[in-house]
Amino acid sequence: MVNLKLLDLVDNKFTGSIPNNLPACPLLKTIDLGGNNLTGQISETFKNFNSLCYLSLSMCSLNNLSGSLQILHMCPNLMTLVLSRSFDTEEIFHLFPNLSYFDAHSNNLDGRMPFSLVNSRSISSLVLRNNSFSGLIDLNCSAKVNLKLLDLVDNKFTGQIPETFKNFNSLCYLSLSMCNLNNLSGSLQILHTCPNLTTLVLSRSFDSEEMSSDAKLQFKKLKTLVIPSCKLTGRTPVWLNGLTKLRILDLSWNELTGSIPPFLGSFGEMEIAGDEDCRRRRSPEMKIAGDVEERCGKVGGKSARSLKCIGGCNV
Repeated sequence: MVNLKLLDLVDNKFTGSIPNNLPACPLLKTIDLGGNNLTGQISETFKNFNSLCYLSLSMCSLNNLSGSLQILHMCPNLMTLVLSRSFDTEEIFHLFPNLSYFDAHSNNLDGRMPFSLVNSRSISSLVLRNNSFSGLIDLNCSAKVNLKLLDLVDNKFTGQIPETFKNFNSLCYLSLSMCNLNNLSGSLQILHTCPNLTTLVLSRSFDSEEMSSDAKLQFKKLKTLVIPSCKLTGRTPVWLNGLTKLRILDLSWNELTGSIPPFLGSFGEMEIAGDEDCRRRRSPEMKIAGDVEERCGKVGGKSARSLKCIGGCNV
């Protein structure tokens, strides 16, 4: 199959070793063999697999990862390597100077993040969620000039977001939920200087701390802010008023007090009431039907049963 460019055999029940004749397909760029019962290691024939750009072997019960990676690092155009639930990490990331996407979630990895990984200059997306990494989040931000997405959800880190995250110029997406972090105010002081941050997710950390009230906080490009289930105290912060691009805000399951600030209403006007195209896109596709439960009570002085569904739902 000399013209084959993409091979997707994900989530089957193939057994045995990884086929050693795949490099015979000179145009093959994408290989996804994840979710099979393959064992062993990458064949020596993969050395100098010139066309290979994307390789996924997640959930494949590989062994001798070090030997496999010694082979793969010879592939000159490999940019994405996915090995989730397949290996025990080693200090090998310096062997992949062109690697831009790395996903190793759900591997029960523990200890500190590998030195060669936290110092990798090429990686733009790093996904290590659902592991047991501990200690400080000690990424070398000055080296990671290309990192745009960082997902470290559900690990055992301690401390706060490090000072080195200041002016993390490339970072757009940051998710640190369930990471046992503390000092929310200090962390926000650091993160608001990241000039391109658009998504920030900090769920289930900063237990029972006070929400930062620093009016000087500015997240100029932030579109999504998610900080639920932290038992945060204090009031809804006034600095939210400066988030002019904000479209998604989740502060649920906290213990904030006081009145809801009037400026929150302007977010809705920008996104829905003032956007005809947005109104056309929203809920008409929904198929909600039936009675509103009595326990909904009265809304705005009207019986809940008399409310008209603006999305066209048949209630």
